Amino acid sequence: MDGFNLTAWPHGPQLRRNQPLPSLSLYVPAGWQHGDQWAPEELKLGMRLHNLLPSVSEPKKSLTLRDVNYTASIGPPGSEDEIFLRRT
Repeated sequence: MDGFNLTAWPHGPQLRRNQPLPSLSLYVPAGWQHGDQWAPEELKLGMRLHNLLPSVSEPKKSLTLRDVNYTASIGPPGSEDEIFLRRT
């Protein structure tokens, strides 16, 4: 999302032109290792705060963690609150 940034508003972040996306690397736990995996709770919190959490209406979101691109996807039916990260 080149040229956009997420800024706070009453219901969460909002996209603004010409500003970088927030770094979600701050939300990965100590000992984080890159690879396809379920998102840890700390990261899901950061994704929620920055409005980057996938949902039923938008089941995939792109993000960067420590300079590595990922696609975040919601879990299977009944586990939509789980987020799977896949390196892209």
